[in-house]
Amino acid sequence: MILMGTRFCTLLLLLLPAFLPAQSTVRYDLPRLLREDQLTVVHRLAAADSGEGRQFLTLNEETDEGLVWLNGVSFRTGTIDVELKGQDVFQRSFIGIAFHGENDSTFEAVDAMLEKRLVGFGEIFRLLTYQDIGSPAIMSRATD
Repeated sequence: MILMGTRFCTLLLLLLPAFLPAQSTVRYDLPRLLREDQLTVVHRLAAADSGEGRQFLTLNEETDEGLVWLNGVSFRTGTIDVELKGQDVFQRSFIGIAFHGENDSTFEAVDAMLEKRLVGFGEIFRLLTYQDIGSPAIMSRATD
């Protein structure tokens, strides 16, 4: 009886992957999506460009935050593989990925530039800044 149960479990484990949805890779051609108005560009001018045998998007430089949303894409779990390139300008070169956006100012973000996390930094930053500028310091996005 135990041997039969073991065989059934082994058979189930071997066949289970055939019934589970396979993870697939989805690639987005951003220049094509831009031409087809499938991207929403916020606070930037976007242009399709090419170089080194690749096509890509370029965004102009502005002082406020800029975003490019993929229209109609729902991302829940998985891996994002992207290549970002920016200028190396002190205190101005902040590029990353925003997702799970509610609107153009409320979203989760991944900042590739963070190299070290300081636990408690956000709270200390807001406290010290509050002493200088008052209540606007509470809106700071300083984390950890």
